[in-house]
Amino acid sequence: MILAFWMGCSTAVDRGEEALSHDDLVGAEREFRSALESDPADAQALYGLGWTFYMAGEQPAANDAFEQLVRAHPESPLGYRGLGSVAAARGEVPAARKHLDEALARAPGDARSLQSLALLDMREGKYDNALSRLDIILDAEPASAVALQTRAAVLLRADRPDEALVAADGAVSSATTPRERATARLTRAHALMATSDGRVGRDNCADAPAVASWLDEADAELDRAQAAGIHALEVADARREVRRRRAYLDAACPAGAARGGQ
Repeated sequence: MILAFWMGCSTAVDRGEEALSHDDLVGAEREFRSALESDPADAQALYGLGWTFYMAGEQPAANDAFEQLVRAHPESPLGYRGLGSVAAARGEVPAARKHLDEALARAPGDARSLQSLALLDMREGKYDNALSRLDIILDAEPASAVALQTRAAVLLRADRPDEALVAADGAVSSATTPRERATARLTRAHALMATSDGRVGRDNCADAPAVASWLDEADAELDRAQAAGIHALEVADARREVRRRRAYLDAACPAGAARGGQ
């Protein structure tokens, strides 16, 4: 890795991972396949190819790549981690937990496996369990953008928006890739909207300027996420929610909203 840097070039796997960070799935697949032509058992290339298929919604192909990785490297957590994510996407929670536990058995404290298990806990309403897993990651890596963003998502589901906003702020500050930044900003927009919940009504407009400001800030975060070209559908859905909330605010508290909005 260091040698590649000093030589001013990068490996096919590095280029594939960079393409993935920009949601360039075609480029990522090309680079990972190039790496596998040189070494069909390259663990990182198989893992990257599996994730490329996963992100493209091609679950059978992703599963095949991860199974090939498990066969080639049964000692590695990567293949089991990938199989766990595919099973989770299919709604096969017991299988997902089994695969992720197998990953942790090979790499105790593996951050990505813990994060995936936290998402499963969140799906089942086990918010304290999810937060405990994320705390393990953050104790070892306090600036993990992925863990902070996931923590914000869990706190939102647990109806703790103020804490979620703090976690989302940390995720935005810590993000290092386009995907991490877009995901963190999208989550922060949702946290800002959740913070405004229940603050105003037709007989309660004292907080209207603050709510209008939060909605404007959420819109700005969505602009930033949209600029990355990632999570396009999620950004569009969130944008509609901001507009719905602003329309309600304008109808309930037109004077107060005008003082705080655009």
